[in-house]
Amino acid sequence: MNCEKIIIRALLLVGCNNKQNSSQKLTEYRDYDTQNQEITTLNYLTTNTSVDIRVVANFVDALLEYDADGKLIGDLAKDYSHNEDATEWTFKLRDGLKWVTHTGEVYGDVTAEDFVSGIKYILTASNGSQNVNNVTSFLKGANEYYEASKAGTATEELFKNVGVEAVDEKTVKYTLATPKPYFDSVVTYITWFPVNQKFVDEVGPENFGTDKDKILYNGCYRMTDYQNGASKEYVKNEHYWDKKNVPFEKVTVTMLESLNKAYSMYEINELDHASLTQDEIKIQAGNEHLVETRGGGRSAQIYFNYEQVGNENWNQAVSNVNFRKAWFYGVDPTPYHERTNPINPDSLMNNLYTCGVIVKDSKGTYYKDFEELKAYANGLYDEAKFKEAKEKAIEELSAQGVTFPVEVGLPYNSGNQTAEETFLILKDSIEKCLGDDFVTVTGIPYIKSATSEIYEKGLQSIALVGWAPDYNDPYDFLRHMTDTEDGYMNKNYSHISDPTYDALVLEANKIVDLDERYHAFAKAEDYYLQQAYSVPFYVDGHEIQVTRINDYSKPYSFTSVGRKIKFWETKADGYTQEEYAKFAEEAK
Repeated sequence: MNCEKIIIRALLLVGCNNKQNSSQKLTEYRDYDTQNQEITTLNYLTTNTSVDIRVVANFVDALLEYDADGKLIGDLAKDYSHNEDATEWTFKLRDGLKWVTHTGEVYGDVTAEDFVSGIKYILTASNGSQNVNNVTSFLKGANEYYEASKAGTATEELFKNVGVEAVDEKTVKYTLATPKPYFDSVVTYITWFPVNQKFVDEVGPENFGTDKDKILYNGCYRMTDYQNGASKEYVKNEHYWDKKNVPFEKVTVTMLESLNKAYSMYEINELDHASLTQDEIKIQAGNEHLVETRGGGRSAQIYFNYEQVGNENWNQAVSNVNFRKAWFYGVDPTPYHERTNPINPDSLMNNLYTCGVIVKDSKGTYYKDFEELKAYANGLYDEAKFKEAKEKAIEELSAQGVTFPVEVGLPYNSGNQTAEETFLILKDSIEKCLGDDFVTVTGIPYIKSATSEIYEKGLQSIALVGWAPDYNDPYDFLRHMTDTEDGYMNKNYSHISDPTYDALVLEANKIVDLDERYHAFAKAEDYYLQQAYSVPFYVDGHEIQVTRINDYSKPYSFTSVGRKIKFWETKADGYTQEEYAKFAEEAK
């Protein structure tokens, strides 16, 4: 593909900011989010949305956390162990762990019983947690208790069969239904956060997490102010066990209508980082302070809906493997990537269903570089394969009565300028790549929620959506397209069943030896990609920004919990391309 790229010249931009003590580290951090990324709740036991998780991760800690190299280290737990087949996991808590209120008053000790209470809250059906499957997929007896809770027959005696136990005040033990050699990465997620039962009883389960004073804090910060849609304020938790690694005394988050204001606010020192728009990047092309954010783990696909309501022509077409392969080999995502990173759009390319760097084998080889996946290493676009698949699809489907061009319904947020522009770019790219004799893309507008207005009704032909893993194992990607209870993305977007794929994934998930396990998943993924059940489109991160934060000092986790503001290194006059290049090289 011939992609026109903007080349940055490393020229010194004088007066990049007006800090006088440029070598000084920041003691306060000024962040931002766009208003469409406002939190919906502080109830970490019920939410599963990234916008909520990345905020709450600064208030409540897990048993384990990630360091800047992506290694698991102790957090609330000082050490842990598991039995030979990885079905029993025991975590020992640190001494001196405290719960505090939003005003900073000590409420009580964090104990092993708090982790039991968290699991029970999630499994109590009336609490409406979105994280039930994340518990029932792991703990022995959890599904039975949850089903009893839904039926109104749950008892304390039945909960004793659930695989979570406070062995003593500082020891929590989990018993899993099947071996899970990666369970230590699982407990970093919010589902496994603790909760103080006495406090829940005081505020009421239905009110827990509805405001800053309706949760307790045992993490890095306390939320001291919250104006919905406008701002948030956090202050350092002085009773936090590891406060020496909490970099800021105060954090403020300003909610912006769009990204357009962020760069100018950075320039006048109202923000400490800012992602740039495509136009701003072009204007600032000579700025040595333009650096690229670290790559993330969210893998986005064009998901085909195999059961679109009211479009049988599409349903018949997408059931044809050659029709799907024409998309797989023919759609060029570069114009879409250029909206995020016009300098280096290929950095957002993902050729797999998974995030390819989620795990390494014992030899240090990344998952994306496994032999089973080598066919996808150099990209998916292949003009010869595209033309062959397109010709076969037209011949085969025309004989079955399918009419061309096939109408493709793509949702977009009506009234949102950025969303409308993005839709037009995606529409134009698909039609140009595949040919308007093959497909024509029609917009399906929604006002507030694509989920409730479009996806739950099955009105779309395709959806461009992504998944960030809850834990570091290929299963947390590949499970999503199975026709099982774990097939979240399939159930919500695709509605397809392939028993061969399901069997490959489920068999791989039984394997305890990590090398054997990872390569079995790679085999399953190869099969999935050969069928072109979706079209890999991008990974997140790689945005062009200006920043006073070293991204490579942050906790390196692919989950939303990775937004935790801990360990961060800062520089008051901002980082340069040369410095970021060094950080990236050291992180390899």
